[in-house]
Amino acid sequence: VGTEQYLCAYIVAREEIPAAELREHLSAFLPRYMIPSFFVHVDCIPMTSSGKLDRSALPEPLNDGVGEAVPPRNQTDKILVDVWTEVLGREIGITDSFFQVGGDSIKAVRVAARLRTHHLQLNISDLFIYPEIIHLAKYVSPIEQDDGEDSGQYGALTIAPELMDRVTDFINENLGDRLELEAVYPLSPMQRTMLFNSLGGANKDVFFIQNVHRLPGEIDTTLMETAMDALIQRHDILRTFFIWENLDEPLQAVLKERKLEFNFIDITQKEEPEKARFLEDYKKNDIERGFRLDRDMLVRVALIRDYPGSNLLIWSNHYIVMDGWCLTVLYRELDQITIGARNGNTRVLEEPAPYLEYIKWLAKQDKESGFQFWKDYLSGYRHQ
Repeated sequence: VGTEQYLCAYIVAREEIPAAELREHLSAFLPRYMIPSFFVHVDCIPMTSSGKLDRSALPEPLNDGVGEAVPPRNQTDKILVDVWTEVLGREIGITDSFFQVGGDSIKAVRVAARLRTHHLQLNISDLFIYPEIIHLAKYVSPIEQDDGEDSGQYGALTIAPELMDRVTDFINENLGDRLELEAVYPLSPMQRTMLFNSLGGANKDVFFIQNVHRLPGEIDTTLMETAMDALIQRHDILRTFFIWENLDEPLQAVLKERKLEFNFIDITQKEEPEKARFLEDYKKNDIERGFRLDRDMLVRVALIRDYPGSNLLIWSNHYIVMDGWCLTVLYRELDQITIGARNGNTRVLEEPAPYLEYIKWLAKQDKESGFQFWKDYLSGYRHQ
């Protein structure tokens, strides 16, 4: 559709089915980002003379099901109409469905970001439930100013729309246009230091953490992989990547869903010297591979069965998302999740605090008084 890319479904049916019904039906089977933005009814699917789909003969989706724009009723409606018009690049009425006029999960994030510049907040999930402004408007609320949250060392935690556009464009170009963004926010001071040194430092490998643990017993690898994915879904920092190109300040972005790289390798049939060489080579290659901070998932796991009833778990991650203390917590949670899954109990742990809460807390701290405290505390010490 023009210069934009959308997911569009062309349907051949005896009777025309309303797009709202199709979306509701598909939502029971598909994640939101896989539900088409457009549903276009056609008499038949056009084919070329060679029997292939004739894409050029398919009707333009933007012409489907959109009537005369209904004007806003009040100021909130008007702001929403203006924001949707800017994001979607077309005239919008308050009865138009966001997803029928070109909206998707990435554009939903842009809408939420732009609304914050008008001091309004919107839960993206509400936009999926109420995709027409006429119903959505009552779920838009004023932002309550929290002293220190939108100012301080980290700048505004509310990301400017133009920066959000760069983030979503980066995701589309490098990670795939069907991924759903959960959050974007600044880095902590420690993360900034590690990012700087990881990109250009001579000792950048120092931030690569590789832990190897012996796990006795027969392990259900399918159950372990499922538990690992649950762990990733539980902690937003494990679904985080970092963006710095063409930005004045780096940002970290969290994806709603991310699949862990989990490798299971059975080397029980190898001879002893070959086993040792394989393990050393695997660990070395894993370190040399490293992580690309701007697109890789910054955790990966391998389970290597080297003897019957005995396994090695190799957990690798970048220091920018977690340290060794965190790994102890994650192993404990992994054990609880696995036991719960065996017993049919999938809700065995309390919800963790998102990493953003820590960033917000840091933003409220008085940087100058903190600097002065450590300056006074360290006075008299000499560097050896």
